[in-house]
Amino acid sequence: MDPYVISVPWIFRKLIVSCFILPFRPNSTAEAYKTIWMDEGSPLLFYTKRLCQQLEEQHDLNIEMAMRYGTPSISEALESFEKRNIKNLHILPLYPQFCDATVTTSINEVIKKNQQKANLSIVSPFYSSEEFIKSSRTVIEEHLPIDFDHLLFSYHSLPESQIKKSDPTGNHCLANDDCCSTDFDSNEHCYRRQCLKTSQLIAQALKLSNSKYSSSFQSKLGPIPWLKPSTEETLSDLARSGIKRLVVACPSFVADNLETLEEIGKRGKENFINAGGQELTLIPCLNDHPNWVAGLGKLLTNHSSKEAKAVTSE
Repeated sequence: MDPYVISVPWIFRKLIVSCFILPFRPNSTAEAYKTIWMDEGSPLLFYTKRLCQQLEEQHDLNIEMAMRYGTPSISEALESFEKRNIKNLHILPLYPQFCDATVTTSINEVIKKNQQKANLSIVSPFYSSEEFIKSSRTVIEEHLPIDFDHLLFSYHSLPESQIKKSDPTGNHCLANDDCCSTDFDSNEHCYRRQCLKTSQLIAQALKLSNSKYSSSFQSKLGPIPWLKPSTEETLSDLARSGIKRLVVACPSFVADNLETLEEIGKRGKENFINAGGQELTLIPCLNDHPNWVAGLGKLLTNHSSKEAKAVTSE
């Protein structure tokens, strides 16, 4: 029911949740989770905890992990900092690309729960940062088969209405197929543009030709128009076009979860093979890879330095 997640008036949001989501999604999601559950529990929780622990150990940082919906909660994290008398907090939404449904709702919840007790600064989305791109390249290279036909970057999808809402001019985003090919003020916060930029930068780091990779969007939910092309359709289309050995990376996630391990690694793989493909290799997320621990630590350190300089100059 978060308006940032389903951005329609309350009555329509209630209708979508009550009629299309709650009657079906909980049971199907629970069944899907059973197929990826680890001895340690949820992969998302496990890998994020490991990442936080290693960041603390290797970079001398005070870190608390928080989930926007669930536990450990944002309130618990803020209370922990308050008990330790830590007053200056850097908020890092662990989403590489910006969108209201992930970044804005998380930041607003932190501000709301903080109640002006601590000084907050926000770490910007890192979709094009050197640390993120280099770490992504390293993880892909480590799992990339010697002989593959195509690399697909699959991102979590968004309703088209949310993309258009991010355009202050109201006439640029999704107006045509090439709207993301150039950077404008109107698409500065466009999720689609940031996803495609991530794909381009990682592909360049891997020295891939334009024909060797593509991008798509997964996890559509509900009857409204979402970003295209859909990953589900793209997997079938690639198989039918003659792609036999496909590699899929998911750079809108930094930790493996249901959308990567089950949706792509299991159902996506099955769809690809049923459509005529032979092999689908799922690249792990960055998780707690040493390069990512080092890169994220550097990103946080750089942010702290910039904040300190800004305070000094003021």
